[in-house]
Amino acid sequence: MMAWSRKWWLWLAVAAIVVVAAIGVVWIISGGQASTPDPLAVHKASEPAEQATIDSAQRMLTGLPAELASGKFDALTPHAKELAGATATALPPDTVIEIDKATWRRTGTVASVIVSARQSTGTTRFLVVLIRDGDRWLVSETHEQSEP
Repeated sequence: MMAWSRKWWLWLAVAAIVVVAAIGVVWIISGGQASTPDPLAVHKASEPAEQATIDSAQRMLTGLPAELASGKFDALTPHAKELAGATATALPPDTVIEIDKATWRRTGTVASVIVSARQSTGTTRFLVVLIRDGDRWLVSETHEQSEP
């Protein structure tokens, strides 16, 4: 068996110190956090960086009744398109959609929010599940909610 020389051990120690130092520098520069966000983190409306995402979803949702009335179902996932007739009936073109930003939750490309659909006959609350498809949000599911 070959004995390792002192010189080899010295080089090994120096290499280990360099690696540890490099990791420490990266850790300090990144503020002590991982450089990529946690894909399972739940993002809420209280996060300033989330506002543009919420605004994008809100624009789609508020325009949904008019879009459905015109026969366009581009804002729906394939599964939701199967129910598009019932959705269009439930949301006639004069429906005013308001989202409750405090209920916004997003994990990666899936989000949920409570919306109020106001019509002349009253207001109905829905939990809406959204899927991000490229640069746009699609309605995946809706679930009617009882009043809080």
